[in-house]
Amino acid sequence: MQLFAQQSRGRVLCAGLGLGLICHELVKNPEVKSITVIECNSSVIDLVGKYLPQGISVIKDDFYHFIHSDTSTWDIIISDLWVSSGYKEKLALVPEVITVGVQLRLKYPEARLGFHG
Repeated sequence: MQLFAQQSRGRVLCAGLGLGLICHELVKNPEVKSITVIECNSSVIDLVGKYLPQGISVIKDDFYHFIHSDTSTWDIIISDLWVSSGYKEKLALVPEVITVGVQLRLKYPEARLGFHG
């Protein structure tokens, strides 16, 4: 997550909150102007949200739904949506990751894309 954060700038959109590690790294980067996180799981938001640095905007929504209705512009989009363990599980997710990548590229042509997981 440190590498994603160090290479970020401007307006950052994160797909998935997880443990919030990316947020803690992004706030250290003076090139980052805003951080918005999309998380669909209320329990994750309740558990992790209280430990996030100030200024992080967390939106409870499904990322796929969010991108279809979003009208914002982003400088970087970091997707951390997929959980897998093992080579076969990772391979099975490749079509979904590619599909999301194409959707993001079409919707946000100027944004840099980062995929984790």
